[in-house]
Amino acid sequence: MAGESKVPESDGCVPTLPLGEPASVGPWRVSAVPGSDGGLRRAVTLALGETVIVGAHVGCQLVIDDPTTSARHVQLTGSAQGVLVQDLGSKNGVYIAGARVERAVLRGGDAQLSIGRTQLAVEVVRPRMDVAEPPL
Repeated sequence: MAGESKVPESDGCVPTLPLGEPASVGPWRVSAVPGSDGGLRRAVTLALGETVIVGAHVGCQLVIDDPTTSARHVQLTGSAQGVLVQDLGSKNGVYIAGARVERAVLRGGDAQLSIGRTQLAVEVVRPRMDVAEPPL
C-alpha cells in the first residue's frame, strides 16, 4: 500500500540481550570449554575495567583453534554491570542462550556463549577459602 514503510528483514540477531541476573563485579575466568576447540583448555582472567579479545588470531588474549571462529571474534569487557560482550563483526556470530547477539551484558556469576563451534565459559573467580586444620 502507498504510504506504508517497509520493515527491514531481520537476520535473527538480537541487538542487545538484556539478562535479569544480579550483577557480578568479577574478576572472571574466560575459557574455552574442553573439547569444543580441539580439547585444550585455555583461559584468561578478566578484571573490572579490562578488555579481552577472543578469536583465532595469535594476537588475541584468548586464542581459539576453530576454523569457524573469526580472527578477532568477540570482545569481553569487565564492568560494574557485569561482562560486556561485543561481537566484532564476526561471520558466524556470538550466541548466548541460543540467541545471536551483537552486544549483551552477562550480569550473573557464570555463563556460556558460543563463537563458531566453540563454547566459552565465563565464570566468577571465587576467593579461595583455605581451611585451617583443627588444633590437635
